[in-house]
Formats: sequence, structure tokens, C-alpha cells
Amino acid sequence: MNAVIADDVENVPADTYLMTHTTNPLLSRATIVAALAAYKEGLANGTCDSLFTVNRFQTRFYRADSSAVNHNPAQLLRTQDLEPWYEENSNLYIFSAESFRMTGARIGAKPILLRR
Repeated sequence: MNAVIADDVENVPADTYLMTHTTNPLLSRATIVAALAAYKEGLANGTCDSLFTVNRFQTRFYRADSSAVNHNPAQLLRTQDLEPWYEENSNLYIFSAESFRMTGARIGAKPILLRR
């Protein structure tokens, strides 16, 4: 996918690139508008160079061998007290040509994680 994006960035000049997949038919206008607003605000205040959507999880994770990933089973914290983990959901990405060139990826060095 990065080769396709690189070709687009080199051949279609733009200030902002928004990428999604055809497998996201339920992506709403509201999500796109919110994502663009968050990205533009982050650029303006220097806190981001890209944005991607995520799913938030605040639960106990285990490996296939039953070892704990993000908690200590001997110290059973409430799940709401566990550190949240974020899964890239491949729903939406926003980036600039400069950000893409610096990292070679649609997720830059300082991304915003957007939960929707």
C-alpha cells in the first residue's frame, strides 16, 4: 500500500491526503469532518503530522501461552483502572506529502489517534 500512496503523493499534489478503504462502507461524513478538523487543529498548534482512527480497549489481554500482556494477574485491578490500549482499525488516515516522505508511511512521527 505504501508504494501506491508514494505514487499518489508524487503525482497528485495536495496539502492533505485522506485515505480509507472500500471495505469501510459505513464511514460517516461526521467522522470525516471530525477527523479533518482534529488534523487541521493539530497541524496549526504543532502537535501532529498525521491522524489515524483507532479502537480503544481497556481490558485484560493474554498471549496464546496464557501469559498476561497488560496486567498482573496476581494484582487484579478493575478493568477501568487498566491503561487503555489502542488498535489501528484501518478506517481512516490523514497525512501530508511531507509527513509521508519523512516516514515512508501514512502514519507520521506525531500522529493523532482518533476514536470514533
